[in-house]
Amino acid sequence: MRRRFKKSKFLNLSLIGIVILISLFFLTIFKLDFFKVKAIDIKKDKVNCASENDLKEKSKVLGKNIFLLDEKNFIDNLKKDFICIKKIVLSKQIPQKITLDIKGREAVVKLVAIKDWEGSASALIDNISTPSASQIAEAYLVDDEAVIFAKEDNSYSPKIKELCCFTINIFKKDLSVDGKLADEYLANTLKILDQLKTLGVSSEMSMFNNLLITNSLPKIIFKLDGNVEVQIASLQLILEKAKIDNKELEFIDLRFDKPIVKFAPKKNGQR
Repeated sequence: MRRRFKKSKFLNLSLIGIVILISLFFLTIFKLDFFKVKAIDIKKDKVNCASENDLKEKSKVLGKNIFLLDEKNFIDNLKKDFICIKKIVLSKQIPQKITLDIKGREAVVKLVAIKDWEGSASALIDNISTPSASQIAEAYLVDDEAVIFAKEDNSYSPKIKELCCFTINIFKKDLSVDGKLADEYLANTLKILDQLKTLGVSSEMSMFNNLLITNSLPKIIFKLDGNVEVQIASLQLILEKAKIDNKELEFIDLRFDKPIVKFAPKKNGQR
């Protein structure tokens, strides 16, 4: 009986000792300076909107406990502060250092906002051309997620041809760098542009309401609130057939169930 009592007392003391050790462990982790962040290592790739100092200052992580850091909330807040950031990978080097691997957004489209234009869609189709400098309000850079992330400025201009495959003139006045979708139809536009690259069509374009019009030969008209996959498939078939038939195309209108196609007049000597 006495032996059982001693054994039970020993177990109780052991449990109390374990609880005390665990408590001391967590006290060490959460209260002492030993696990507070004292260094941030930043690796940047195409992040043009923020310096390392800007990122460190906005992160507000120095002095915080490395174990209590809410990674998702931290990353979301930093991306809100710097719209040009697309992705952040955070890694912890226990006990006092974190590393941020930051990738910036890359432009796939330059949106050129056109001011003081009051024409119709049909007028634009008939007279599409490169706007003059006086017609251009501002130019914005858009990434593959259809997000406006920067105005075109000196930090981007020298590389703009490398950054952007397409320039789209857009007849809207409410564009801004705010991290939101650049335009309700731009997601479909990006699908079209991705295919146009593979088809060898690369040119300046115009977006007016729900239409995308290429300033190319042939001129191509897409309906952005329609089924763009069907329109792309139709375009591929039309281009392939014209190539087989050795015919030059002037105009392809994909707004309708049956696309409208106009061929260039035959030159002298052609059959």
